[in-house]
Amino acid sequence: MNSNGRNKRSLIGKTLYIPRMSYSAAKLMAAAFQSIGIHAKPSPPSDARTLELGSKYLNGDECLPERITLGNFLKIIEDPGFVPDETAFLLPTSGGPCRFGQYQALLKKVLRDKGHHETLVVAPTSSDGYEGFGESARDFIRTSWHAVLASDILRKLQLKFRPYVDPKELANEIFHQSLDELSSILAMERLPAKKRLILIRQTLCNASQRFHRLPGNFARTKPLIGIVGEIFCRLNEFSNEYLINTIEEFGGEVWISDIGEWLWYTNDEQRLRLIRAGKKYSLAMLSAKIKFAIQHHDEKYLLKSLQAEFKGYEEPQHIHEVLNYSRPYL
Repeated sequence: MNSNGRNKRSLIGKTLYIPRMSYSAAKLMAAAFQSIGIHAKPSPPSDARTLELGSKYLNGDECLPERITLGNFLKIIEDPGFVPDETAFLLPTSGGPCRFGQYQALLKKVLRDKGHHETLVVAPTSSDGYEGFGESARDFIRTSWHAVLASDILRKLQLKFRPYVDPKELANEIFHQSLDELSSILAMERLPAKKRLILIRQTLCNASQRFHRLPGNFARTKPLIGIVGEIFCRLNEFSNEYLINTIEEFGGEVWISDIGEWLWYTNDEQRLRLIRAGKKYSLAMLSAKIKFAIQHHDEKYLLKSLQAEFKGYEEPQHIHEVLNYSRPYL
């Protein structure tokens, strides 16, 4: 999106569909868009039809996330109620070796081939830390960061408690109840960031208390199994064939690398790009560092009341820890 906000205005009156990398993140990201007056919702859940439709426009060399994302968007297009000029698709782009950066170009081609020139593809980029949301950029970027954090934290609570709850469906009920409450908070228009953070933290603390009240044996005797790997496949349940459920059914407890890790990585990439461009000491770098500091503040604020809850599950303090550990292998 350009900095003049043209695309934001063109989204008014449209429904913006968010890729379902994870349902909870897509739902809360849709709520973040609603906070700036844009009607947004998650794309449909994936199924066999998703793969069938996505495969029609791919040659087999593309990654599974591309097939899933394109297939779900095509399900929307083939729906009898589809109105081309009232529909938009969010498909962020990225540089680097990943073909993720080419997805939006292919989607635009598919839309042209199908005669849907009016359908908008919204493609913010990682090169500027996904800041290109026009005049609403500052407020929206912070709200969307709150959506990512809330989704990650709520998922961690669900994964920590669900293996020990009997029946497990009760944990899922608490998860979705809390997710709806978070969505309502994030969708509020003109809500000051400080007030939003307070409401989100209270909702997450309430969720924690609800999980604690569920029946079950919480002796934490199950093996803790970490799930890492490509971000879409590890978070999209259809793509990983419901791996988390399978592990839990076989007696394990799961911990998963979250979405926030990717945002910290793109922030670091933005910092390195500025340095390579000779802007280590510049207003652009100052602006980026202020943004990073605010994001760190918000993350610590939301986690502060849950420190005891996540004792023994701590994440790296900085993305550089992850990058330094990976350096010998890359």
